[in-house]
Amino acid sequence: MFVIQPREDDPMVSDVQNDHESHVDSPVASAPLVSNQDKAEKIVRSHALWAAGMGLIPLPVVDVAGVAGIQYTMIGELAKVYDLPFSRERIRAVAASVLGGGIPAVMTTGGLGSIAKSVPFIGTLLGAAVMPALSAAATIALGRVFTQHFEAGGTLLDFEPEKMRAYFVQEFEKARADTSTLLSNAGDAMRGRKKDVVVAEPVAEVPAGTPVAPVM
Repeated sequence: MFVIQPREDDPMVSDVQNDHESHVDSPVASAPLVSNQDKAEKIVRSHALWAAGMGLIPLPVVDVAGVAGIQYTMIGELAKVYDLPFSRERIRAVAASVLGGGIPAVMTTGGLGSIAKSVPFIGTLLGAAVMPALSAAATIALGRVFTQHFEAGGTLLDFEPEKMRAYFVQEFEKARADTSTLLSNAGDAMRGRKKDVVVAEPVAEVPAGTPVAPVM
């Protein structure tokens, strides 16, 4: 029995081999990679919204504690993005140092907004008007401070609050201008979701004895 072996210089064989190699070697299309900085910014903005919502709590002091808890959680999430070890105690220490020493006047304003809620009615309205925006802006600024530090290769262990306070103030001023847009967009999104909800119309009851038309 004779077996005919194709010649290597046969153009037909060459085309088949090239086609096979192109299918094997061609990379599978993959989703675009998201940078750590983009992930971090998404975490910062989402926690800023949570902080703003916490600022609406009508109880004084409780709102401040709630915002602080959200900020600590945010820093922990940022550390996870950069695969860095962290502890709740270390996060609390460095965050308090940045916030307390960075811009005392702003934090005092936030504290006054919280204390004002203890005044019946008017104080609640005043505090609700001040706290959400300040809470969101401070959270954004704090998150970006740690994002920059982690992007530069730093960790929570070598974080020096004194060197980052000026950058915190700078980012806080930027965040104050962006906060209104952030909160407005969030409100528009919530209203849009409500409009998308379809409410079923009640079915009219048919009186007993009403003749029903036959289905053709």
